[in-house]
Formats: sequence, C-alpha cells, structure tokens
Amino acid sequence: MGAIGIVLWGIILFTASAIPYGTPPGDAAIHYIEKGSEETGSRNLVTAIIMDYRLYDTIGEVTVLFTAILGVTLILGRNHHRIERKLKQLDHLYGGNSDGNVYNR
Repeated sequence: MGAIGIVLWGIILFTASAIPYGTPPGDAAIHYIEKGSEETGSRNLVTAIIMDYRLYDTIGEVTVLFTAILGVTLILGRNHHRIERKLKQLDHLYGGNSDGNVYNR
C-alpha cells in the first residue's frame, strides 16, 4: 500500500506542476477589473460581478437550485403520513395504547 501511495502522489505532483498557473486574465476579466467599480457603483468587485454583470445567470442558478430542492422534498415527503400511520399501527400491536404511543400506557 505504501509504494502505491507514493507512486500516486508522484503522479499527482507531476501533473499539478505541468498546469500553467498565473495565466493572464481574459478580455472579460480585464473589463470587469478595470471598469467594474465605475459601471456598477459597487465598492466590492465580486458583488459587482455577481449582482450586476451576471444577475440573470445568478437568478437562473437560484431557480434551478430551488426547483431541485422542491422536487426532492416532494419526492421524499410524499410517503411521510403513510409511514407515520404504519408506525402507530406497529406501536399499538406491540403494546401501545390506541393513539400509538408506547411510552404513555
């Protein structure tokens, strides 16, 4: 196991050293950096980019995230009442009172 780990780390380090870090920014990035504050009126460049230049993209991402959460909630929450009813039936079967509570007999 130790030799395999050393070889894998060597491959990772060799691959990472070949990545050109610090490449010059593209045209859009240069425009955002140079004119972001004066065009948006924001003192924070990140806020200016997210809330002004990329507002529609951000709204789209929030909509997709909200829809995904809503879908998962609807799918997983659909059988909640059926499961509770089954648990109450089992509790009553094994010694609970009529409301399904086994702790307060």
